[in-house]
Amino acid sequence: MKKFSWFFYLSIIFLFSACELFNLLPADDSKLVTTLVTLKDNEKGNVYLTKLNTGKNIVNGNKTGWVSHTSPRSAEEDYYSTDYFMQELNRKAGLALCDSAARSAGGDRAVANGYSPRSFKDNDNFYSFTGETNKVGIQGFLDASLKYNGSHCLVYADNNNTIFNLSDNDYKNLGQLFDRCYEKEVEVLGSPCYEQYNSNFYVACNKKIIILVSDLYGDGEGQTTPSGTVGYFYQGDLFRDDFLYKKQKTHSNQCEIFYIDALFLEKRPGLAYSTLVHEFNHMINYVVKTLTKMNDYTYINSKFICDTWFTEMLSMTTEDMFQAFLGIEDKDSPKSRIPAFGAGYNYGFKNWDKLANNQETVDFIYANTYAFGAFLARNFGGVELISEIAKNDYINEKAITEALKKYNPDIKEIDFYYALRKFTLCVINTEQDPQNGKPYYSLNKSAGNASYNSLGFKKIDIRSTITVDNKTYNIPFIYKTGFDETGKIKYDQEIDIYPYGFSTHFVGTNITSFTLTTYSDNGLEYFYNVK
Repeated sequence: MKKFSWFFYLSIIFLFSACELFNLLPADDSKLVTTLVTLKDNEKGNVYLTKLNTGKNIVNGNKTGWVSHTSPRSAEEDYYSTDYFMQELNRKAGLALCDSAARSAGGDRAVANGYSPRSFKDNDNFYSFTGETNKVGIQGFLDASLKYNGSHCLVYADNNNTIFNLSDNDYKNLGQLFDRCYEKEVEVLGSPCYEQYNSNFYVACNKKIIILVSDLYGDGEGQTTPSGTVGYFYQGDLFRDDFLYKKQKTHSNQCEIFYIDALFLEKRPGLAYSTLVHEFNHMINYVVKTLTKMNDYTYINSKFICDTWFTEMLSMTTEDMFQAFLGIEDKDSPKSRIPAFGAGYNYGFKNWDKLANNQETVDFIYANTYAFGAFLARNFGGVELISEIAKNDYINEKAITEALKKYNPDIKEIDFYYALRKFTLCVINTEQDPQNGKPYYSLNKSAGNASYNSLGFKKIDIRSTITVDNKTYNIPFIYKTGFDETGKIKYDQEIDIYPYGFSTHFVGTNITSFTLTTYSDNGLEYFYNVK
């Protein structure tokens, strides 16, 4: 689900650009390790130190280490964020399924096939999260009228949408746009249709996708500038209603459906259109990676439940690849998240339970998740790579590793963590690819494709500025590190580093060496780069 808001504001493993280990020297404290880093003669320019967290724990800023004793060579605007509530609801729906399976006999099967026999009427009823209680949605039952019957979708409007200035053409345009995208998105990401399903849990798939337009969370009246939820997909709608209500006290529409907010369709149609492909990917992703793997109790377990960062990465990358095809402006695309990435890449994209439920950090984790997916596409295989990640038989890090290996066979050591390390370079590789024949990892490069016409990825220049309290800051932030001129007082900017997050620090210009002191038990990786 999407929400719109305003943005204002190692074991120790030592690596570096030449892939040689640092020299480790003993320190006074048994938990400290002091490393002398010596640069090669041809490594001249600005030196940056990266601290990367590939682990599961948050590393406090005062435990990330610091630089000292550098030796010189000479004297010389707006964007949207996702509401955590729907993510948590989807997570619980998936866990309820797993818990039920764990208590069931391994041989108990109820495999069915075929399309849903349900016949959708011109006037029909649906459950939707239409109200708000303590900022957590409540499910209501609403009457809706069919506004568009297309090749691949049925668009319904809540009969209470009278407070909005929406015409029948607005609903028709929404449906026609989805019909235009449907076959392209299915070709790239996989099909929402499934031939078999476990009827103990799931319902049969629709022949057409339902799109319901309503005032999500009941917050539209009186708003002149739209804010709130843009749309959502709820995986619970694919479950049998009796099963889901027993487990979650939440009803299911028992069909493939997603939801668009009426206020955004009126005031920010570009954002609503981008949300179409985003939420449709969530539906496809759940069917391909989870539902189709759960035909037998024996196979129902958490190894088929995608991490939130993984499915959000695919959905935002899908918006990215469809942007030109849909004619969406940057402000209505995931690119509007990039300033938040530049200001908060230390938050990473792994720790969803802590960050997505915090209003101060939710924007950062979505921005970082998008930036990583955008980086993968632009540097390792374009649309074909994203297609392979979405459709292969794996989830999460494993799905990315297998896709990277398939499309980058010349890089022997390539895997998810190889790409994550290269991802850190995008905050210093902000100019365009110099096209000098050398590997250059950046967001500021395009990625075409050989198979999917009109879909692709354009260059992203992540350099920007933000103003807070009348002070202007350049982003992406590059942190300082080192000691003052006396060589005694540490001025390293301490920054907490979250799982799959990193910090990049300026060390000096045209130096021959520097000393890195860090803690032996913080689990970070360190490497430097010269530009």
